[in-house]
Amino acid sequence: NVSDSSCFCVVKGTVYNDVNHNCTQDPGEAGIDHIQMHCSGLGYTYTDTGGNYYFLVPSGTYTVSQTILGMYPLSPCQPNHIPVTSVAATGCHTTINFADTVDPIHDMHISTWDYTGPRPGFPYQHITIVTNDGTSTETNILAGYKPDGQIFGPTFVPSGIFTGAPYYYNTASASFSLAPGSGQEFLVNYNVPADVPLGTSVVFTDTVAYASPVTNWLSDYSPWNNVNYFTTTTVGSYDPNFKEVSPKGWGPAGVITTDDSILEYMVHFQNTGSYLAENVMVKDTLDPSLDWTTLRPVYASNKCVVDIDEHGVATFTFPHINLPPSSSERVASNAVFTYTVKQRPALPMGTHILNSASIYFDFNAPIKTKSTYNTIAWGAGVQNTVAAATGNNAFTVYPNPANNTFNAIINSNESGNYTLHVSDVTGKTEISKNLHLIKGTQTITVDVNYLTSGIYFVALVGTSGKVETQKLVIIK
Repeated sequence: NVSDSSCFCVVKGTVYNDVNHNCTQDPGEAGIDHIQMHCSGLGYTYTDTGGNYYFLVPSGTYTVSQTILGMYPLSPCQPNHIPVTSVAATGCHTTINFADTVDPIHDMHISTWDYTGPRPGFPYQHITIVTNDGTSTETNILAGYKPDGQIFGPTFVPSGIFTGAPYYYNTASASFSLAPGSGQEFLVNYNVPADVPLGTSVVFTDTVAYASPVTNWLSDYSPWNNVNYFTTTTVGSYDPNFKEVSPKGWGPAGVITTDDSILEYMVHFQNTGSYLAENVMVKDTLDPSLDWTTLRPVYASNKCVVDIDEHGVATFTFPHINLPPSSSERVASNAVFTYTVKQRPALPMGTHILNSASIYFDFNAPIKTKSTYNTIAWGAGVQNTVAAATGNNAFTVYPNPANNTFNAIINSNESGNYTLHVSDVTGKTEISKNLHLIKGTQTITVDVNYLTSGIYFVALVGTSGKVETQKLVIIK
């Protein structure tokens, strides 16, 4: 019985920046948030904004450790994997602090998601989130934004939970500041023309850099999440409780490669009841193809506590959220959170990654979201090794990233007619070349001068219909 404190002992502590490397938290040595902590046999949790964590454990012997991040290595005097023995009793607690050092890095992160569904003839909202995942306070962040013009707008909403946002407009940019671990939401309003057909893809381009000029994103610690191509599709109706994944992948199967090793998820929930929801809990059973020990919270619109059990069930708890009903406060009745997680290594081609979440409003029955869906294709290097070993066709693309042209080096197992497709992340074919290949190795040069910066898929389709795919990054 969790309510009986005599049945448990609290194991708690702080992860902090040990500036003088003495493994003692001295005045001015700040806590570090979003560090994943593990208690053997119990599961995982994350430090809060003060660097604090805790586990509630029954009597027994455990090992407490942290997942070491590259930018937060342990202080030289700090061991990891610390054993602790608890004897449950009222008021029992054990304190285990962890001293880390901080490597100064710039690591900005931008992502855009649906906030409502884009329905023809109705207003549409989406949310863009910029976070500082690095270790330095950034005082001159430059964010750029560009919609494709198929829907009207944008206008920016600073009301409800979205306050203090610096606004930036079509193809323009603005500067703002963020401390390490903090983020900024932008809620954007559009009007969808009534004559836009259902199923129309609408593309938005977002870019963030830690300082001007915007090309500084290339020197970011993880530059792949500094440029975001968000694609949404016009729909007839939508459920306000839903889950999204980025990258969505190519086509209906959400084809991605093993090179897309980090997936980012957003969960949306809205109180559509008749009274405020005091507490909300979201249970997210992670797909077995995901390594839940790599899960890292990115952003939450409200205070959130994250825990993961030893079986990969992640729980996101929003205590005392007091989420108002949509009938009285349409904007504030919504909440969101995002996290990243890595694929497990060496996933075979055709692996499906499905994820859904169950949302609990107080003591009501859970609302289950529809599943996100990705399918693994070969990544660069892996694909070619397997293809060569099995006698199938293989090809590579270079340079990657490319600018105005790229080369496809194709090792054909047999002569014949082939097609080379270049598609964007929505599955839209941008380039299609018919090729007659002879057995052996040949190089094909492809002009991509008119394509914008972004992520593309290069597919080689043979007469048998077999597809080999490579991911191509284009940077202008």
